[in-house]
Amino acid sequence: MSLAHRSFVAFSINVNRYIFEGDLDGALRLIGDYMKKNKLTASIETVVAIPLDDRTGGSPPSVQ
Repeated sequence: MSLAHRSFVAFSINVNRYIFEGDLDGALRLIGDYMKKNKLTASIETVVAIPLDDRTGGSPPSVQ
């Protein structure tokens, strides 16, 4: 497996970890950083589809 593939796998694992722990902001931050680094963009339709209003405000499950 190439270095680029290993790097993307590590990125994916970290995003999934944030999502699993209920930290949507952390996952979105990682995704945003990745997109900036790789000069990627998202359409406005994609951005507005992110369910930011679904946040419960509680602690991630691993902290409880």
